[in-house]
Amino acid sequence: MAIIFSKEITDLYPAYNDSYINFKSSQFDDIKYTEITTPMFSKPFRIYPDLNGDFQFNLKEIAKVHINENGFEDNHQLPIGFFEILDDRILNLELDFYMSNTFDFEDDFPNEEDLTKSFTFFKSVKQVDEVVFNNNQQILSKSKNGIDYTLTHFEGFPFFFELQKVNEDDEIKIINVQTGDDATFTASTSGTSRIWIDKGNENTTTTGLLPLTDTVNRLNIYNNGSFKTNLNLKKVPSKCGVYLKWYNDDGGYNFYLFDKFYRSSTSSKSIAEATRNEFKNLDESPNSFSYSIGKEVTKDLRVKTNVSNDELFYLKSILSSPSIQLYTSETPFVNGKWITVNVDGSIDEKKKKNINEIIINIELPIQYTMNY
Repeated sequence: MAIIFSKEITDLYPAYNDSYINFKSSQFDDIKYTEITTPMFSKPFRIYPDLNGDFQFNLKEIAKVHINENGFEDNHQLPIGFFEILDDRILNLELDFYMSNTFDFEDDFPNEEDLTKSFTFFKSVKQVDEVVFNNNQQILSKSKNGIDYTLTHFEGFPFFFELQKVNEDDEIKIINVQTGDDATFTASTSGTSRIWIDKGNENTTTTGLLPLTDTVNRLNIYNNGSFKTNLNLKKVPSKCGVYLKWYNDDGGYNFYLFDKFYRSSTSSKSIAEATRNEFKNLDESPNSFSYSIGKEVTKDLRVKTNVSNDELFYLKSILSSPSIQLYTSETPFVNGKWITVNVDGSIDEKKKKNINEIIINIELPIQYTMNY
C-alpha cells in the first residue's frame, strides 16, 4: 500500500506562493476522503477526490501560519561576532495523510492508507516570471541567476547579508578578490546564516576581519571549499542620511541610505470633542461650547535618492515589503534604534541613463500626546 504523489513542491519552496500537491491511492479505487493533520491545528483538513480518485491540496495557508509566528520585523539583537545562524526562515512542515473508503457513520470494514510526509518551505514569495533557485547558499536579495548579486553598503550604518541555508558544521569562506583578504565562519547549527559587514560602531574593515575598499568589492563565497555565490558589494564612505531596512520578497533584508536633505511635515487631528455647559445666560459670553479631548499627531518624511540600475533591481521591493524599519540615527557610527514605519512612493526608472530617482513618503509612528 502507498499514497502516490503526482505533483509535489521543490525543496525550500516559497511559503507565500500557491503550493499544490496531487496524490492518490495506489491500492484502492474507492477512497472517499483524505484527512491531513498538522500539529498546529486541532482538527484535520478533510478533502475529497475528483471522479478519477485524485486528490489536490494547497499547502500555502498551512505553511504561512506555521512560518510567520513572529511576523516580518527583524527582532534579532546584535551578535558578539560577525556571523550568526537564524531559525525563523525555514519551515520543515510534517503532515500526516490518512485515506479511507468509508465515512465515520458507516459500519463497513474500511480500506485505509496513511503516510507521514515532510515539505520544506522558505519565508519568501516569487513572481510568475521568477525562478526558484536551487542554490542553498544564495543571498537573500534579488538576482537573475541565484549566483551573482549586487548590494550597496553605507559605512557606519548597520549592514548584513544572508545566505538562505547552511548545515551544521559547514565552513563558509568569503574572499575579497580586490584585496586578497578572506574570512572563514563555521556554522554551529543548521539554518539561515547572517553575515555582518557593519554593526554601526564596528565593521569588518576596522576590525581587520574582512577589509573592504571604498569601491566595489567582489566577494566570492565558498561552502566547504566549493564556490557558491558572488557578491559585488559597493562600499560608500560614511555620510549622513535617512537609513531604511525592509523585508524583501526573497526572504531577507535590504538596506539603503536616502539623501540627508528631506521634507518633513507634521499634521494633527482631534480625537473627539466633548460638549460642556457653562451655565451662563444669553447676555453672558460663553468661552466655548465644546473642547477637544486630545489630538492625534502624525509626522511624515519625504525622502529621495538617485540609484543605479543594479541598485534599483533590489530597491523596487521596498514598495511591496510587509515590514519597513527606519534607523533613528541619521549620522554614521552613532547608534540608533529601528522603528517600524509605513512607506509609499514612486520610482522613475531610466534604464538608458543608469540614473533612477526614487521618491518615497515615510509615515512615522503616531506621536505621543497628552489627552483626557
